[in-house]
Amino acid sequence: KMRTILIFALGFVLYALVKGIFFREKFREARTKAPAKKEEARKPHGEEVVLDPVCRTYVPVSSSVIARINGEDLHFCSSVCRDAFAGGQKG
Repeated sequence: KMRTILIFALGFVLYALVKGIFFREKFREARTKAPAKKEEARKPHGEEVVLDPVCRTYVPVSSSVIARINGEDLHFCSSVCRDAFAGGQKG
């Protein structure tokens, strides 16, 4: 009985050592693919978003409705919000 326990313990230790060696290699690969500088890692990914001044939702720039009002480009989520903003400016 004691012999069986020792064989299992030895097997587990060998398994842990082999797993540690392979895991360490994967960890090194991941580190070499990481950005060189911390600032690069903090840069946002994806498209810039803007805040709709009417409904206060964030909209991607590429899908926003743009209106030039008082010499300033404003981004809206839809033409409804754009018209509501423009109607409020007239009155």
